[in-house]
Amino acid sequence: MNRKLTRSFILFSISVLFFTNVSAQENYGVTANSAVHTTKQLSDVIAMQDAFSANRVPKRKMEGQYRPRKQPNLEAPAVSSFGAVTGTNTPSNITATQSVHSNFLATYIGDGLGFSPPDCAGDLSTTNQLMVAVNGRLKVFNVPTVTGTPATTIQTTSNNSLANPVVNVDIDAFFTNSSLGITDFSDPHVRFDRLTGRWFIVIIDITNADNNYLCVAVSNGATITSMSNFTIFYLQSSTGSTATDDFLDYPTLGIDANALYVGGNTFGPAAYRGCPIYVIRKSSLLSGTAAVFTVFQYGTGAGKSGSTDAQGIYTPQGVHNDDPSATQGYFIGTDNTAFSKVIFKRVSNPGTNPSLSADINITVPTTTYPIMQPARGSSGGLDAADDRMFAAMMMKNKITGVTSLWTAHACEVNTSGVGIAGGNRNGSRWYEFRNLTGTPTLFQSGTLFDNTATNPRGFWIPSIAMSGQGHAFMGASVAAANRRVQVAIAGRYSADASGTLQPSDTVTQSTTAYSTAGGNDRWGDFSQTIVDPKDNMTMWTFQEYCNSTNNWGLRAVQVKAPPPASSPVATATGGNFCGSNVVVTLTGTTTSNEGFFDPGADPGGPGFNRLTITCSGGIPVSNVTFVSTSVVTCQINTNGIAGGNYTFTVTNPDGQSVTAGFTLPNNCTLPVSLIDFNGRLNNRQVDLAWKTTAEINFKGFEIEKSFDGATFTYLTQVLSKGNRAAGNEYAAIDAKPFPRYTYYRLKIADIDGRSAYSNVIRINTPLNAVVISRIFPNPAKDDFSIELVAEKRATLNIDVYDLNGKKVKQFQLNAQAGLNIKKLPIGNLSAGNYIVQLKDAEGNVLEKASMVKN
Repeated sequence: MNRKLTRSFILFSISVLFFTNVSAQENYGVTANSAVHTTKQLSDVIAMQDAFSANRVPKRKMEGQYRPRKQPNLEAPAVSSFGAVTGTNTPSNITATQSVHSNFLATYIGDGLGFSPPDCAGDLSTTNQLMVAVNGRLKVFNVPTVTGTPATTIQTTSNNSLANPVVNVDIDAFFTNSSLGITDFSDPHVRFDRLTGRWFIVIIDITNADNNYLCVAVSNGATITSMSNFTIFYLQSSTGSTATDDFLDYPTLGIDANALYVGGNTFGPAAYRGCPIYVIRKSSLLSGTAAVFTVFQYGTGAGKSGSTDAQGIYTPQGVHNDDPSATQGYFIGTDNTAFSKVIFKRVSNPGTNPSLSADINITVPTTTYPIMQPARGSSGGLDAADDRMFAAMMMKNKITGVTSLWTAHACEVNTSGVGIAGGNRNGSRWYEFRNLTGTPTLFQSGTLFDNTATNPRGFWIPSIAMSGQGHAFMGASVAAANRRVQVAIAGRYSADASGTLQPSDTVTQSTTAYSTAGGNDRWGDFSQTIVDPKDNMTMWTFQEYCNSTNNWGLRAVQVKAPPPASSPVATATGGNFCGSNVVVTLTGTTTSNEGFFDPGADPGGPGFNRLTITCSGGIPVSNVTFVSTSVVTCQINTNGIAGGNYTFTVTNPDGQSVTAGFTLPNNCTLPVSLIDFNGRLNNRQVDLAWKTTAEINFKGFEIEKSFDGATFTYLTQVLSKGNRAAGNEYAAIDAKPFPRYTYYRLKIADIDGRSAYSNVIRINTPLNAVVISRIFPNPAKDDFSIELVAEKRATLNIDVYDLNGKKVKQFQLNAQAGLNIKKLPIGNLSAGNYIVQLKDAEGNVLEKASMVKN
């Protein structure tokens, strides 16, 4: 791959990348409801699938009727990679970026499928279940984390897929609908939505040669068993079209907080007709009633048929985005009439009244169509489709805070990786776009290719994803005239120079030929690479390869992120580990891209696994803070702990960990021992209780509470019941716990001024939309502050009433999800007692509290 970027070239490249809108106005599309919907239990599908027709109907290759007649983009730079020269390349002796953990055959053509291509798709849930979908088969497996025993199968020629799937169903039997008379389906996509904890599957009906259905299935939960239910919605794909013989082909799929985003290609009996875009309201799918969807049938604009190809987006990829705060949706695709140009489209108000933006054109390094891929044992080569984009995803780099969009496609390249006709090999081109809510820009791109002069390897049908750490990973098919069809992987570290990849590797060892049609063999049209929704670090890719003679298989490959920063050293503020609030800094080494990582609090979302620090000997650890990939801090309480050697364990969200030792002196004893601390929800309040032993010179407790387990505030104080060798029992009440979860800890103080913290407990608490946690100071003089926790972003009104019920003050607060504090002036009020009411935007009273004005 070409890593030789010069500064003068970069300046030139940046100058030629530009954007213009080619569509004049926003488009509001046509909104409709699904034709029918039904709920199926998987056990019922399993019971009937053996009797289901095995005479499958392979989908005809619609793309064979149409290949856009594209012109070159004269402003595109003829380079294999693009981006500012930043970062450093990892030593070339490292093969592939992340190390492979699990690597197994998930399904193959012999699983009752019978035809090609498979159209590979797969994803992972927060419950560690992996779902794969291909033409004819849907499987679910329980899979390990990267610290568990790997799931593997033989990499050489074999039809032995991974044993014991949780679910193994005929996908046609799953989607069949007798009321609509549809029994055959094709082109499945599967996505797990971590924001709702649901699985979504999209597929098209191919029983109908025109006016076919777009089918959407949604699970009733994250964990799939044979007793799981799926609600399936059947959407008339031709909604909004004036034609009566449209056939929707090649659906794509992206999901965000508001909607599902499905693009596709539409064909008539003998002509390509455009690229429709579907925005499906997610809330309607979750409600179990009719699915509400909006169709933008214009696709590539006016003049879809005829001698002149229309301008606009081709094969729009719905962009997947797991950010809970997302308010806009996105599509991305290549241009229908020009090479080396990407079209980006925004969807405004996707969850209510969607509108589609004008085209945003982005010039990229030169591209062209891929060639038929030579492969050992294939007489005519393998179908490489065209220059369409494959799976697109958005991800926020949790370290830098920058959100970007990643996607990939294939094109013919030369020995330098430059996209050009006559280059004699296929390369997989990847892109990272930024500034998505403003004017989108190409930040970097690169090409996975082989520079060998003869019999070069070709890489095609690629997909790429970036983790929350900023590392990227790509999967693709790879073959050559003298090489069998395999699965290739490659990646890049966040610190690598822009536009570069680490050396590729193969994760299969096929020894058999693939030749199913005597030439021009069909090959998979889809590719998918995803990030583990629990840890935001681990990645999986789902790719096709030749697993036995003339057979395809879907390979599921799990790669683990680099481990935490190595050899960390623990230091304490002032060099003293003794005390109740000792700040400890752990500093590690990151010379080989190791690194600590914490994805953050995920406001409005279900949360990720977090970075944790524990300490041996039962030493309490609190306030764990990610500072950088090489530094983390925490607080410990060593009062009452015997002197000796102890060990910190720092664990990244994926479970990989490192340790650091320290020595504690013998003078850290606090004169009380806490033997129990617990709480329970009791009629919307939390009852706390704890016990002590051996109280000597003991003052009492301060109870602190938190909405996220990291930031604690004062709740109340409980004084010692008196020094007793046998200890005492204590209790307290929190009348206003936070919504969803509330965390508690005890600050233990003696009369000499020393203090220590207990362990932290978490209580499941009421799902109030908003809770006032405190008003302070109270009594107040000139102003007071209101502290509240909101479950999600909301506009709130704060009204102050006197005891006669007269409103004397009114304020407004634009609350963010989580903790909010607002200072309010009351200097002109008379002294006395007042009632503070918290109301939503519609005037509904959410919370009340008392306040005294001095």
